[in-house]
Amino acid sequence: MRWIVLGAALCAASGVARAEADLAVSAAADTIPPTIAAARVVYNVSDPEETAFLEFIFSEPVDWFHAISYSSYIDTNTGGTPLQGFWYPPDRTQVRFPSQFYGYGTCEQIKVIQVVDLAGNEIVDDGIGNVFTFHLQQVHLRGQMSDHMKAHDAPPHSFAVAGNAAPLKWAPICDVPMEDGDGDSTWTQVVFFDLPCTTAAGGPVAQDVEFLFSHKCNELEPIANRMLTLDLALNPDGRDTLDLWWADEVVTDVDSRPSRPVDASLESVFPNPARLETAVAFS
Repeated sequence: MRWIVLGAALCAASGVARAEADLAVSAAADTIPPTIAAARVVYNVSDPEETAFLEFIFSEPVDWFHAISYSSYIDTNTGGTPLQGFWYPPDRTQVRFPSQFYGYGTCEQIKVIQVVDLAGNEIVDDGIGNVFTFHLQQVHLRGQMSDHMKAHDAPPHSFAVAGNAAPLKWAPICDVPMEDGDGDSTWTQVVFFDLPCTTAAGGPVAQDVEFLFSHKCNELEPIANRMLTLDLALNPDGRDTLDLWWADEVVTDVDSRPSRPVDASLESVFPNPARLETAVAFS
């Protein structure tokens, strides 16, 4: 049995060695430099202004030394750099940087330099495959939910917002929860949308977003999808506030509705037939 185990270990070691050798050969044959395959600004919806990250996904595995170095990422508007980065997850293609909170109403551009792949090919500073250009839109959602809660099942209630543009998504429909910290039945959430720009100096690209409120993670509003246009031409400061009722049911408490008259009557019209001036009596 000892010889069998040793033989298996030797075979396993040989397999790992062959895999590493194949990887080295593949890397040596690689002559194509890496590019930014995707990038975005990531926020924790519960504490967005304190947990912003710049996330970059490269087209292939890259060497860690420059990939996580803050000096490899330059804000072309300010010349500033982010904080030290880290692998997220550690698969050599995805990097995150704790970032300062970017402003609104302007386009931001991050340029990546020095990053090399495992074959030593350096990312090309061509302003195309090495830049991430974006602008931010902040939307403060306020949902008036009191009448919906009265008409439905017992508490505890929970509400969220779902949609078709990150960070919103349709599944799960409770991924971005709303809060009612003061118990006034107005449930709120601040959503940050990371949108493209044509260039750092050029204009932002507007985007239409569809969204709906959800209740208890199992019920969407029974209406057509709400539409929101994110456009700096409409909100130059990059901020918008929407105050909405669940399913657009603008209803107040029954006890506070104006009462209808019990009896009503319409009296005679004078003169009759009517002339230039006519008096109508009613009670």
